[in-house]
Order: sequence, then structure tokens, then C-alpha cells
Amino acid sequence: MARHLVNLFLYLLSFITLVTAEVKTGYIPFEYQDSTYQTWYIAYTPEVHPPWHRPLIALHGGPGFSYNYMDSIQDLASNRTVIFYDQIGNGKSTHLDTKPNSFWTVDLFLKELKSVIDFFNFDSFNLLGHSWGGMLGAEYAVLGPQRLNKLVLSDSLAAMSLWVQSEFQLLSTFPQDVQNGLMVGFSDPVRYRAALTTFFDSYGCTVQPWPAPLNASFDALFADPTVSVKM
Repeated sequence: MARHLVNLFLYLLSFITLVTAEVKTGYIPFEYQDSTYQTWYIAYTPEVHPPWHRPLIALHGGPGFSYNYMDSIQDLASNRTVIFYDQIGNGKSTHLDTKPNSFWTVDLFLKELKSVIDFFNFDSFNLLGHSWGGMLGAEYAVLGPQRLNKLVLSDSLAAMSLWVQSEFQLLSTFPQDVQNGLMVGFSDPVRYRAALTTFFDSYGCTVQPWPAPLNASFDALFADPTVSVKM
């Protein structure tokens, strides 16, 4: 009975108390194709976390964004460990702008995800994947990993053909100059960013001005678009 009361107390505490989370950043060595790269991470660990609240690993989208725009998810660290990381080639992780197209595969990012999971060595955990991160999370889930408890997909896609179709439907709602700006891509980064910002203002983030973390992810994307271009 006493144990059940303690568990109930911890459960209620997780809802009514703002728990301070310890913040830790660092690098995880990632070995791939006879080379070692560095995956940057940031982990939020609460002082009190009920055992039924499993750790959460968040997978950012893109490909090519950094983790920053997902930063508000750290609020969940009031009762569970929350981990973000910049996928290889992005943000503060190793950049590899000279690698050929053949290097950039789903297998690369799957192996990096496994490296992150092994580094933290959780008995059980949840994955949250946004957009491309959801595709990556789904690819990982179909492998049947025993320690994966739940997979949460946010604004992700199951079929690239349907995603392309819907993107063109949304694109058609803009003036021709915006459409042209989006079509030129990184061959004209200034024009492309202006058009992409306009697109996001309507269909990505309607908050004005944009939150600083979203701007940080856009800055990271345009500072080195290698992954976005080659994936």
C-alpha cells in the first residue's frame, strides 16, 4: 500500500510541480564506413521522473534542419528525460560537404540514431519524429527494436508521391514569383530563402515574428544545405 501511495504522489507531482531539469550537452562518437564523426546532443533530465514516463528522443526534420525549432518540447522534461540531437551534417554535428550523393542514405541516419540510443542505453524509450524525422523514426520502428516503447509521428508522411502532390497544391496558392523562388532552390539561396519564408508564413509557422529557435534552424539550413540538397 505504501509503495502505491508513493507512486501516486509522484504521479500527481509530475502534473502540479514545475521540476527543474538538468541540462547536458556533448558529442557522441559515431562510427560509419571506417570513419568517426561527432553527433552533438542536448539532454534535459528532471530531478524527479516517475518510472512510467519513459525517456523521449526527438528527431528533427529537413533533411537539413537543426534541432532548434523543436526546442519547446523540452517542457516535457518536467517528468521525463528529453533528448535532442543534430543529425549528421547539420547544426553542431560533423559537417561533410565534400561527401558524394551516395554517402547520404537512410541507412546513414538509421545507424546514427542507433548510435545515439546505444550511447544513452535506456531500457525503454519513446521516439518523436517530425516531418523527415518521422520518416526516420518509422524506418527504425519497422526493424522491430525491443527497447522502443512508442513512436510519435508529427507532420510526417507515408508516401512521398502524396507529399509532392500536396506541396504543389499548396504552392499553387502563391503568386508566380514565390513559386519561381521555391523552384530555384539553393541555386539562388537568397531568393529561395525569401520564398521559403513566405511559404512557411502560411503553412509552416503562423506566429509572427517567428520564434528564435525556428530562425536558428533556418540559419543552420542555409549555412550548409548539403544534406538538404543531397537527400
